[in-house]
Amino acid sequence: RRPPLPIGWAERTGPDGEVQYFEVAHEDHSQEEHPSDADFVALVELERARLEKMNIILFTDPWVKFTDNEGVPYYYNFRTDEIGFQRPIDAHTRAAIKIQGRVRGMLERTHLEKNGRICSRPEAPKESAAKQRLLKDLHQRAMHTLLEAERERALEQKIAEDQLKATDDANRRAAILAAETKLEEEKATMLAALKAHQERQEASALRLQGVYRAHMVRQRVELPWQARERLATRIQCVWRMKRARHDLRELAKHRAMAVKAKRFVVAAEKLQKVFRGHQGREDYRAVWAEQGPIKEKLWAVNFLK
Repeated sequence: RRPPLPIGWAERTGPDGEVQYFEVAHEDHSQEEHPSDADFVALVELERARLEKMNIILFTDPWVKFTDNEGVPYYYNFRTDEIGFQRPIDAHTRAAIKIQGRVRGMLERTHLEKNGRICSRPEAPKESAAKQRLLKDLHQRAMHTLLEAERERALEQKIAEDQLKATDDANRRAAILAAETKLEEEKATMLAALKAHQERQEASALRLQGVYRAHMVRQRVELPWQARERLATRIQCVWRMKRARHDLRELAKHRAMAVKAKRFVVAAEKLQKVFRGHQGREDYRAVWAEQGPIKEKLWAVNFLK
């Protein structure tokens, strides 16, 4: 069964009965290969590369059966790209056939020995020189195929590394260019801000200079009534300062007298407390001298009772 044709393609039968494919827009040009063969091969190669990276084999049996346009079957090896009209026996199948033959021989010899017959083990036939050369040639071909695969894999890895390095270099250059552009923009912004600040400072200095010049002019051109007001204001200031210093000294004196009076009051209270204690002790001694013996006698009488 052939796959469907892409849009814009058609098929026809050639003069020899073969199938030809052509584009509808260009009927003069035809081909015997299917238009989608290249796409199918590319898909198989991509799937094979993807599975090789995952250590997975695309086909367990490398030999796959196909049928051409005339119905003739043929076999294609996806590992070695070999084509044959008879399916070769792979190593696993040959090993299984050998094991089956040995097991059958062992069972047959066991059965014959149980029946009393003696079976001699035949020696394994030696390999001929032609077979040895064939095996050596096959081994060299397999090694050559492995080396080519390793070389292609190393080349693909180097190409991928070079592409990755080129991408990293491009990204690094783009980042450096962006950083330089940003730095230039920041420099331009800072210069503009500094220039504006300098212009504001110059304007402020001009305003201050104008105010100061006007003040100096007003001082040089002073009217008589302004001089009298200035003199009166200075006299008032001097008098207020003198009055404030006098009030401050009086306040300090009053505070010192208040502190001293407070000390006198505290000392008087302490003297009063001491005198009251002394007077109380003297009164107690006088009362005890008069009533002490009587209280002792009353206490003795009460004790005897």
